[in-house]
Amino acid sequence: MLTCGRYLSSAAATTPSFPPLRTLTFSLLRYHPIRFLSFSSAAATTAVEPETISGGGGAGGGATRPQWKAAIDFKWIRDNRDVVATNIRNRNSAANLDVVLQLYDQYLALQKEVERLRAERNAVANKMKEKLDPSLRQALVDEGKNLKESLIALEEDLVQLTDKLQLEAQSIPNTTHPDVPVGDEESSVTRKEVGSQRSFSFPIKDHLQLGKDLDLFDFDAASEV
Repeated sequence: MLTCGRYLSSAAATTPSFPPLRTLTFSLLRYHPIRFLSFSSAAATTAVEPETISGGGGAGGGATRPQWKAAIDFKWIRDNRDVVATNIRNRNSAANLDVVLQLYDQYLALQKEVERLRAERNAVANKMKEKLDPSLRQALVDEGKNLKESLIALEEDLVQLTDKLQLEAQSIPNTTHPDVPVGDEESSVTRKEVGSQRSFSFPIKDHLQLGKDLDLFDFDAASEV
């Protein structure tokens, strides 16, 4: 994680139309030191709300689906369970690794069953291409129909299970580098400092105070919107 000084962070809010504000901001940007910090902690992220699809999905009446899908190596997670669990603790994450692995096992079993039924359906379809007695052909037709209905149900279950697995697994944080200190910013290590802090002969004002002093903001009107 990289952080920088307060004044550098506030430079993005500069309004170039006003020279006094721009000049002060550029001075701060030029002379305030930048500190590059490295530490491992739970990132402050904005959660992406899952999408709820109405209809289908059995008695529940709706299926929760992720708005995006990540390329997650579930096999690696399963084979390196201890490493992933340690990283989750170090990053103070609420991810539930046990649930992810349980869902992954269910996914593998269901996928295997779907593939088995597909193979049976293809075998029945190939048999029906041969010369057959009417009774045997009808039996194959009935078997193919049953296989098709079973496949439709299982494939829908597989889609829902895949979405559920994605939603749970997306909460697992990326693995941090072993050299990254564990903890909050107090445990961080300064990698590099650029420049030196400039000293001023007057109190430093932030953009909010500058905007008020220069009558750039109309908070009364903004509060009415």
